[in-house]
Amino acid sequence: MCLASAVVTVRALTGGRRDDSVFVSHAQLKLVFTVLLPSLAFVLGAQFLGLYVASFLFIIAFMVWVGHYAWARSIAIALVVVALAFLMFEVWFKVPLFKGTLNPLQFLGY
Repeated sequence: MCLASAVVTVRALTGGRRDDSVFVSHAQLKLVFTVLLPSLAFVLGAQFLGLYVASFLFIIAFMVWVGHYAWARSIAIALVVVALAFLMFEVWFKVPLFKGTLNPLQFLGY
């Protein structure tokens, strides 16, 4: 990676072959932000709500916003995925995942 960065830097400084074509189109940039914004919200949400609640909301948002699934189906699938993850990590493997500063699942005793 360092070598590739050095090559790119040298080519940029010495005026190597320039490509003035558009790097990314508006439609492509929109697709990038379609993934970036929910992912950023997930990372920020995980800090306060924990991984389980943030994952639940992330799955719903992605299914509804990107996949255009119905709300009921999205909520049901998100609930099943998060419940299985909770059982796998917390109950079966005894590996606690981050619950967040607000710890909304405290009532479960975990």
